[in-house]
Amino acid sequence: MLGVARGEVRRLRELRELALGRRAAVPLLEPRLSGTRGEQIAGRFGIVRTGPSGTGQQRTALIAALEDSLRLHRHQPGTLPGLDRDLHQRSHGMIGSLLWLIRSAAISAVLDGTEKITRKALESVHADLASQAIRPDRR
Repeated sequence: MLGVARGEVRRLRELRELALGRRAAVPLLEPRLSGTRGEQIAGRFGIVRTGPSGTGQQRTALIAALEDSLRLHRHQPGTLPGLDRDLHQRSHGMIGSLLWLIRSAAISAVLDGTEKITRKALESVHADLASQAIRPDRR
């Protein structure tokens, strides 16, 4: 690639693998937050703890909007809002986990040629690490 340093090409490849779900995000971030520069960068950010979202019209609207953004040729509109309870249970109400599930199911649907997300397809997708962890505050 012209005008792009080798390190940046490697970083772009790592990000592509992350986007495809083939690599965890933590190893990509750890080296960048070490040393003097990393400490300075880490000092500029804070952690904002959020709780799970509830069920209701706003969450259903979010799921419908996510579904509307999918470009799967055989997907039946209205499928994902109809699976709201299942999605909420799998994601523990966490929006990041919800996005992970839908994105992973969509990628699988493209790769296996079905071009649609069904309950069975969602069940075959592994949830992200955050929603798999059993935390004392969510028992």
